[in-house]
Amino acid sequence: MGGLSVWLVTTELVFGWVATIFFAITTMILLVKHFKNDDQSKRTKTGDFLSKTESQQDEINNEDLSFSDDAFTIRIEQVEKLVAWKQVQSMIAYKMDRFASDNICLDVFCDNNINFTITEESVAWDKFLDHSKRFLPIDQFWEIEMVTPTVNNNLTVVYDRKNRSLKELLKKYYNN
Repeated sequence: MGGLSVWLVTTELVFGWVATIFFAITTMILLVKHFKNDDQSKRTKTGDFLSKTESQQDEINNEDLSFSDDAFTIRIEQVEKLVAWKQVQSMIAYKMDRFASDNICLDVFCDNNINFTITEESVAWDKFLDHSKRFLPIDQFWEIEMVTPTVNNNLTVVYDRKNRSLKELLKKYYNN
């Protein structure tokens, strides 16, 4: 059809111009729809295994986290909770695709049903990573794996107290 409209344009028929514009607009709409649906399906896939646990998982804002010698204080739903580093059960990192850039996220699961997500956009991100590397046996360079370009979202077990596999953690924390 595109070839026909181009041929009609070269013969200087008005119908050729109308057909060319129609097919160009239709193609653009289909492309936008395709990429928009593709992005939503990626989010849905990620959201499926990163769905919230029954104990509501909260994303941490900049002012919600502070650190002391061997613990950190976190404010979730306006309640401050002191969490010792030895109470951290698991930390799972993943990359969220945001078209032009990616956002590295870290889901943290602690004792007493304290679960939260901290992202690299948080002001407390660097401090949290520094403290976690100091108090937990974490690979010092796990972030390098996260920034390596890949098609998937690079789910990575950063820390697990019981050395469980990613598959076990997905089943426990994300109901997969």
